Amino acid sequence: MVREIPESEVTVGVIGKVIEAVKFSAGLSADAPIIILGGCGFIGNRVAKSLPRDVIHIVDIAGKSDEHGWPNQLRGKPALLLNISRSAALGEYVGRFWPELVVVNEVYPEPSPELAAAMRRVGCCCYHIVGVKAWALPSFPGGYEGGIPCCAAWNNDDMVALFERIA
Repeated sequence: MVREIPESEVTVGVIGKVIEAVKFSAGLSADAPIIILGGCGFIGNRVAKSLPRDVIHIVDIAGKSDEHGWPNQLRGKPALLLNISRSAALGEYVGRFWPELVVVNEVYPEPSPELAAAMRRVGCCCYHIVGVKAWALPSFPGGYEGGIPCCAAWNNDDMVALFERIA
């Protein structure tokens, strides 16, 4: 039985680094609320456990969300939405977004140009986690160029998390 899953540890670590960098870049406070879309999943659960419990709000299609589901009480306030659910999830929730919301997507594939445009129309910005800085042969396409997926990286002190703003 596999007891250690180093790929998930690398992924959680990269997500943590990106959250910290995006909060700084977007001017969010260190204790800004974080909505985790997919927070009950394999990686989402691990990410949720790595963050202070008092700042997270879990939204998950598995029905194990916080008591009140989508955190409407945050509307109009600075917050970060982390998508670690599935590729269609952001599109299903974009109608609930607000300008002060900063979106970080970890899901493959990266949000489509149409979805990025929808987020821009709302007034919020979106970052996509590329992965870890490395080169691959052949190189990864599109939103993953210049990196490798988190799950393919080996954890080390020199590891650099890559992300890019797409909206």
